[in-house]
Amino acid sequence: MNERKQERINTIKKFNGTGNQVALMPYLLALDTESQAVIAAKLTFDKVFSPRKKNQLVISVTESIGSAIEAECQMQYYERLAPPLFAVLKENYWHQAKGTEYKRKSMQTIMNKHDIIPMETLDKRI
Repeated sequence: MNERKQERINTIKKFNGTGNQVALMPYLLALDTESQAVIAAKLTFDKVFSPRKKNQLVISVTESIGSAIEAECQMQYYERLAPPLFAVLKENYWHQAKGTEYKRKSMQTIMNKHDIIPMETLDKRI
């Protein structure tokens, strides 16, 4: 996986990247390969073996993986920018019986209220 990641980086550098690739590359490079692999494997398994046929489609699987990796990048971004605030929010919100997207959105909303510069996300760029 590290080799494939390095090939992709070299390709983007070679062709000077385009829009989303260049803007999101620092966040993707900050996320370790093992985390990326675990996210991809878990979501692929969940989607492929889903009882809903729509979830089994390649587009559904890849969108889910992309969204989950982006969410993880966003959490690491906030953790780097405001470690004490992130720790408090994680302690208060992380272990509640809420979904991952709810946790991410809650963290994002509170970080924004504390004037933490929001991470530029892919859905804002498209």
